[in-house]
Amino acid sequence: MIVVSSGAAQSAVLGTCAFTTEGLGIGTLRLHDLRHSFATTAISAGESPRTVARLLGHSELATTEAYIHLADETLRDAAISVGAHLNKTLAAPSDITKRNRQPATPPTRPPSRRTCCGNTDAPGC
Repeated sequence: MIVVSSGAAQSAVLGTCAFTTEGLGIGTLRLHDLRHSFATTAISAGESPRTVARLLGHSELATTEAYIHLADETLRDAAISVGAHLNKTLAAPSDITKRNRQPATPPTRPPSRRTCCGNTDAPGC
C-alpha cells in the first residue's frame, strides 16, 4: 500500500498518473478511482466484501459497499446461480413433503354390531 503524506509527494504521484493516463487516452485518473477498481476486481475474483473492506482499511462494511461496482455479467451469474439453487431445492422433496405425500390411513375400528333394537342378528331397523 502506498501512503503519500506530503503535498509535494502527492503532486509528484498525481503528475505521474496524469502523464501516464494522457498517453493512454483514458482521461483523468484519480488514485481514488484505483481504489474503486481494486474493490470491484477483488469482489469479481471471489473475495468477500469483509475481506475487501479490511484490505481497503475500512472499519464499516457499508463504506466498502460504495466502492464495489458489480458488472452486469457478475449480476447475471449471481442470478443464474441463485435460480439453479432454488430449482434444486424445490425439486428435491423435503422430509415434511415426503411425510405429507403418504396416503393417510384412517384408524381402524371394529364394525359396530349394535342396532337400534339391541339385536345384533336383526337385519336393520
